[in-house]
Amino acid sequence: VTPEGPRLVADVYVADGPYVGRGQPCRWTLIAAVLAAGVDRVQLEKRIGGVLHRRYLRDCAGQTVEVWVPQVTGRVLGNPARDRVERLVQPPVLVTAPPNGSTYVKLGTWFRTSASWEPRVAHAVVENAAWGRVWSTVTATPIKLVFDPDTDDILTSGTEPAVCFEAGEVFVEGYGDDRVTACMYTYLHSSRMAANQEFFHTRLSIVWQVTWEDSLGRSGDFGTLTTSQDSTMVVKEIHAVVVG
Repeated sequence: VTPEGPRLVADVYVADGPYVGRGQPCRWTLIAAVLAAGVDRVQLEKRIGGVLHRRYLRDCAGQTVEVWVPQVTGRVLGNPARDRVERLVQPPVLVTAPPNGSTYVKLGTWFRTSASWEPRVAHAVVENAAWGRVWSTVTATPIKLVFDPDTDDILTSGTEPAVCFEAGEVFVEGYGDDRVTACMYTYLHSSRMAANQEFFHTRLSIVWQVTWEDSLGRSGDFGTLTTSQDSTMVVKEIHAVVVG
């Protein structure tokens, strides 16, 4: 126990889906929840080393024992898994249509990420001879894609970042310039209006929701995590030529 609260050393596993352990998982039931079922009234909680412990029934493959479980939160138990998940999440890889970091004024520019749009999952597991195994699963789920066009300094409408709630759609040749997609931004001015008068400094970000659940049936969230990629965008103007 530290001044900041309990600190745990946990094994961390990376896998998709809920933690199932090595072999059949155990079921945990707080003693207070089963007193009415004929269990004698016993001491339900106590402090060991300054950490609150509660009495649970642990049922592993039909073998039931009473154990004292430290009441660190699933959030605390999940911290090692959260650290691993933060290393697993990938920054987006910007793909645009038109391609190659170049587009035109008043043309809807499609954007997407080619990086995986799948949740990242890690499990923190603590085992103790007295009370067995408890775990916390941390999941980072992509929830939105944000394209910042770098037009904040231009006093006009349409300068806010574009937000969509998917990885973006692949532009297929033949769609045409008028086709609309969820992940799209339209520049109203050429990049001559940029601070360097050459190109806009763009940023594509994935926002991840990070949640946890543990073997005692508790759950919560760690808030959001953002990964980003910076790039540049040249925006050109198309000038009509009148002949005759």
